[in-house]
Amino acid sequence: MIVRHVRGHESKQLRLAMHVNAHWLLAALIIPATFAGSARAAQELSALAQIYSSDSFPTGNDPNDVSQTLTTGLGPATASILNRTNDGGAFTGTATATASFGTLGVYSDATGVSAAHTFNYANAGAGFTDSVTINPIDPIQNGTASTVTYTIHVHGTSNMSGDGVVQPSAFVSQGTSGQISIGFSGSSTDYDFVSDPIAFTFGVPFDLSMGISVESSILGTNGGRGTGTGTATGDYSHTLSIAGLTVAGGSATAAGSSGTQYAVTLEPASLASLALAVTALCFRRKRS
Repeated sequence: MIVRHVRGHESKQLRLAMHVNAHWLLAALIIPATFAGSARAAQELSALAQIYSSDSFPTGNDPNDVSQTLTTGLGPATASILNRTNDGGAFTGTATATASFGTLGVYSDATGVSAAHTFNYANAGAGFTDSVTINPIDPIQNGTASTVTYTIHVHGTSNMSGDGVVQPSAFVSQGTSGQISIGFSGSSTDYDFVSDPIAFTFGVPFDLSMGISVESSILGTNGGRGTGTGTATGDYSHTLSIAGLTVAGGSATAAGSSGTQYAVTLEPASLASLALAVTALCFRRKRS
């Protein structure tokens, strides 16, 4: 497990890059080499907490203050920065993140003031990558193509006052199929997200990745030119979990190289076929 703590000054260019990607920071989270300088593992967990304060935003190559904790590894990953004060005490932020295979949680809050031409935020992100193999119950299906649909439970709340802003985001991806965005709705989110079918081959492993982040910030008024005051809390600490995989074409199991067993359900068409087969079997027994 790698744990890194950073507090210091970064260039404006890096700060802008960090902010632009703050709520889509997840791609970096699930490829820890971006931070840790290590090769990407077949399975890995990442948790990141950031508290960030800048001055003279958005002009000049000015310094800014960043507190960051990053944890990567195979065991449950956690990262937290609690009640960190920036801008001479005018801003306070908290960020915590937890990651285990199949389940992720993040929390951030921001309270206080962002003076004119400043930007303050708290950001938490969590992600995992696991090498998953879907094995058919019937061995004759090994090596054949099929599709899998992911059901992911999303739960959390966003609360804002004044100039506070909360930005949650999440995704799931399989192999080279690209990221599938997972939506959030209003101040409260509690639903099952169902992905489109994604192609795979029975018995052939693929990378399954999932990530979530939430940024809570105080934004200056008038495009950052004026002073902003408020609060922002994004509580997605029990948020993103894989509820199940629906596999087309028959019964199967799904196991990750992490040792995680992912729940697999039959697609409706397969359930209908199974029900028909059971009905036919019962009918035959009655006739005999």
